[in-house]
Amino acid sequence: MRLPLLALLTVVVVPAPAAAQVTARVGAGVTRAGALISDAILYDDVVSLTTGIAPTLSVAIGYPIAPRYQLLLDGRLASASLRSTDHAGERDLGSLRTLAVSVLAVGPLTHGLRFQAGGGFIRYSPSEPSGVFADGSPTKPMITAGVAWVRPLRPGLDLHVGGRWDLHEFTTSTLRQRGWSLAQRVHRVAITVSVERGF
Repeated sequence: MRLPLLALLTVVVVPAPAAAQVTARVGAGVTRAGALISDAILYDDVVSLTTGIAPTLSVAIGYPIAPRYQLLLDGRLASASLRSTDHAGERDLGSLRTLAVSVLAVGPLTHGLRFQAGGGFIRYSPSEPSGVFADGSPTKPMITAGVAWVRPLRPGLDLHVGGRWDLHEFTTSTLRQRGWSLAQRVHRVAITVSVERGF
């Protein structure tokens, strides 16, 4: 936690030049994801795999591509509880960390709102490499879109309150080896509060 806190203090305290070009954004929030597996039939058992609400850290670098438009490189780290359900009941499988990196086009809407749309990839990293992750953790392509409300705090420093939606497909090598040939579509919704400084 020291590194995100130091980055946040740097963004807020150091004054920004009048003509901003590149921007840096640091924030935090929560992410809620749909089921990774819904009622998969594995070895004559019906299995589901779900995650809890994940605290999320976000860091982004923006570069202007037009007077009111920006290209954004965004990274998000989230960690949630992981649970499985089968004929024996529900089990706690520890935690599941995700790293999502995306490139987004950002532009104006109205009343301080800005849209963002793009894509990237998401990497899964469980606390215990077992179960469906026994043969490795997947990295999957994703698409993403969102809306942010932006409010200037002072020249060169803005407050962002954003909502974002991601979509990707989930499967693992272990699942395929056990006969589950399908891929689950996973929807993720995140809400973050960030500060952005121009350089």
